[in-house]
Amino acid sequence: PIGKYQLEQVTLRELRDDELLVRIEGCGFCHTDMLVRDPGPAKLPIITGHEGSGVVEVVGSSVTRVRVGDHVVLTFDSCGACHSCHKGRKAYCQHFMARNLSGRSLDGSQVAVDENGEPLGARWFGQSAFARHAITTERNTVVVDKSLPLQMLGPLGCGIQTGAGAVLVALDVQPGEGIAVFGAGAVGLAAVMAAKVAGATPIVAVDVHESRLSLALCLGATRALQGGSGGVAQTIERSVWQERLAVCHRHHRGAGGHAERLAMHALRRQRGLRLRGLPWGVEDRHECVDGQNCEEHLRGRRRSARVHPSLAAAVGRGSLSIRPVDQNLSAERDQRGREGIGFGFCG
Repeated sequence: PIGKYQLEQVTLRELRDDELLVRIEGCGFCHTDMLVRDPGPAKLPIITGHEGSGVVEVVGSSVTRVRVGDHVVLTFDSCGACHSCHKGRKAYCQHFMARNLSGRSLDGSQVAVDENGEPLGARWFGQSAFARHAITTERNTVVVDKSLPLQMLGPLGCGIQTGAGAVLVALDVQPGEGIAVFGAGAVGLAAVMAAKVAGATPIVAVDVHESRLSLALCLGATRALQGGSGGVAQTIERSVWQERLAVCHRHHRGAGGHAERLAMHALRRQRGLRLRGLPWGVEDRHECVDGQNCEEHLRGRRRSARVHPSLAAAVGRGSLSIRPVDQNLSAERDQRGREGIGFGFCG
């Protein structure tokens, strides 16, 4: 890694007509916020954080759908004008990389400067939410009900919605259909909870961490398998006997290659696999064979303006629980913070 995270005083420029100023009340910590420290499309220094939630304090003159005082969840940015955006597939915006992973404005203008007047990247996923305030647009700002726990809703903008969106939207899992989730981190656990909401059965969780497997069982998995042991694919084949088996998998560098091999081995006879949230630097890819129906989807093929409110409502009902996931992974996150890998905060 190039450097550690550190706290600094920065100054944001004045809002443009189509922008909003959001006071951040909570922000999740995503694996992608660690990857930015390695060489990639983002230029350092940069303010990261892309699972923000907060309260709108100022709106530009051309903003029409969001008002001052609204409670909002922030998500990725999109252009709103390309073919993919017109089709409602904003996660596949033709300008996604430049608008989200560069951390800079498309026109090259400065969004933030440090105490010495030096420019900083402050458009990470259209928000840069590891800060007290963030500049966003209507395209990546979704209004949610004020009765919901705002500080806990940030992860809906990326990790939680990626897992839940893969199950409810991309896979469209139906009642009684079996699903295996490879990787029981925050994204995988969101997939487990969404599968329960969808009425899937059985729901098999696969991971190498016993604590995560225990939590998966609490959140709706009907069976937990240790990914480091042998016979995982065979066990899934015996457990999930339906004609179609949906397998969700979050591919990250390192453990992702092993998980993908297990997932691919478990697939047979036109059964579906979804690879989600692929970061840069992934080289170990596995091709589909023997009639496997494999598709690759980023960010759960989600439409944030539609999916965010429904997921937020599920949090309010208790059918989608963010707090147990956050608490279970807090020890890992604390250790990463001590190592300078990153941080998240609420309030």
